[in-house]
Amino acid sequence: MTLYAVGEDDGASRFELLVDGKTAGTFTCPLADAMYAEGPKFTKTWPKITVGKDATVEVRSWVASARGDDFSRARVARVTFVPSSAKNPGVLVFPAGASMRTQRPGRPAGTRPVAPPPVSGEPRAGPRKADGTGKVTVSGELKQWHKITLTVDGPFAHERDNTPNPFTDYRLTVTFTHESGSPKYVVPGYFAADGKAADTSAESGTTWRAHLSPDKTGTWNYRVSFVKGKGVAVSDARGAAVANCDGKSGTFNVKPTDKTGRDLRSKGRLQYVGKHHLRFAGSGEYFLKCGADAPENFLAYSDFDGAFKNDGQNDQFIKTWRAHVRDWRKGDPTWRAGKGKGIIGAINYLASEGMNVFSFIPMNIGGDDRNVFPYITYRDRLNLDCSRLDQWEIVFAHGERMGMYLHLKTLETENELLLDRGDLGPQRKLYYRELIARFGHHLAMNWNLGEEINNASTAQKKSWAQYFHDNDPYRHLVVIHNGATHYDLLGKGSKVTGFSLQTNQTNFGRVHQRTLDYITRSAKAGKPWVVACDEPGDATHSLRPDNDAGQSHVDGR
Repeated sequence: MTLYAVGEDDGASRFELLVDGKTAGTFTCPLADAMYAEGPKFTKTWPKITVGKDATVEVRSWVASARGDDFSRARVARVTFVPSSAKNPGVLVFPAGASMRTQRPGRPAGTRPVAPPPVSGEPRAGPRKADGTGKVTVSGELKQWHKITLTVDGPFAHERDNTPNPFTDYRLTVTFTHESGSPKYVVPGYFAADGKAADTSAESGTTWRAHLSPDKTGTWNYRVSFVKGKGVAVSDARGAAVANCDGKSGTFNVKPTDKTGRDLRSKGRLQYVGKHHLRFAGSGEYFLKCGADAPENFLAYSDFDGAFKNDGQNDQFIKTWRAHVRDWRKGDPTWRAGKGKGIIGAINYLASEGMNVFSFIPMNIGGDDRNVFPYITYRDRLNLDCSRLDQWEIVFAHGERMGMYLHLKTLETENELLLDRGDLGPQRKLYYRELIARFGHHLAMNWNLGEEINNASTAQKKSWAQYFHDNDPYRHLVVIHNGATHYDLLGKGSKVTGFSLQTNQTNFGRVHQRTLDYITRSAKAGKPWVVACDEPGDATHSLRPDNDAGQSHVDGR
């Protein structure tokens, strides 16, 4: 048996191998030079271990982090079993399609899925209604940089349908082209239930949508592509045309923006321009990001629709944002007759303190919180909750009006391989496509490939970045968070254009050194990265307040 441990730079964790409750070997992982490290010195092999039929094999660990909090982990990449008998060649690897039972300090024991749980193949359609007329409408403030919505009155569907599944078996794509010929945006669309799901909590309807945030004033042309077929949304299959919808075209006129001040619609889209800072396409200003990178479970909010609040998955972590209800202002958005004031007020509070960013993980299944995901249930991977996603959009749109950059962390280390075992398969493509379709029109944001990504291969990480590059019409910044160093993504061989840095010293002593490392390496590799130090202290302290500053004002400058 071979244990592949992961070394860390703030403690030498200890591991014990047990077979049927008896110790078969122990190993103390040496201290690493980096935050996470793998290799021969962090690997231990025990030969000639006897394992009987139906035996229980355990790996126990003791966290040796100097921090000693629940962000510390004694990590195991895998355990391999090589039969010693020539009659039984091959290697068994754990985890592989199994579950690892873990217990972390301060948290209840639970089962963390390694492979995606099965999703029902049975139809889940509710009562059927007539399909829409195929009518296309354009709505919103028809102004430069504002959100413009194209709506198709299309096929009737239910968010719980499987045959066909409205999220995987229909592909709505709208091509928007300025009258001058440039720019031209190919925008993915999505199923929007009754078109008012944020307020009605509707699960079914005939509304299908795509969003544009136009760069230029003047006349814009649109052309609708709407096809159906098994898996067409997550493949290159041609599909069959949706009658009365496919091929529709038209025009609309865009006027100048009337926004000023913090509202990002006064500045335009933030773009990667081949330098270490993003620049607003409208105003030409460069952007310095400064704000809150926590909590990761910002969207674990009691006023959002869905059963996540009582599904037995860390329900004790659900937030009310009650303290910020007082920060909500008359005229601010709500949904369902007054819900949402706490989280909208939280954004107002950040803006009042001069911040210009907030972050969130929209899918933390199997992770630290487990209450945030776009699906109808914790165990689903192919059917999305239309009303909850519309409610998220209300929050993000208010953030844009308040000058907020959206730091969207698609995944975290605990679930980086959850979708399609880390490959770019149908589950991952659907997840990415829906994020782009519903939220990609926002002006200031990044796609973070994952927080503390450790185990994905170089090929997998590159494929994730490539998907966003190929399918996000606005080419927002694509970043990744350490975890691993991700030096393998530097240069023109990947579509990553930035980095989200986490350090681990209470006195902030590594902030300058680590930030400069990525700035220098990326420039030498021929593609300067936009580097943000998003967790500048350690997991406990982050940015320290003035009443507990320590040496952070000196060492973190």
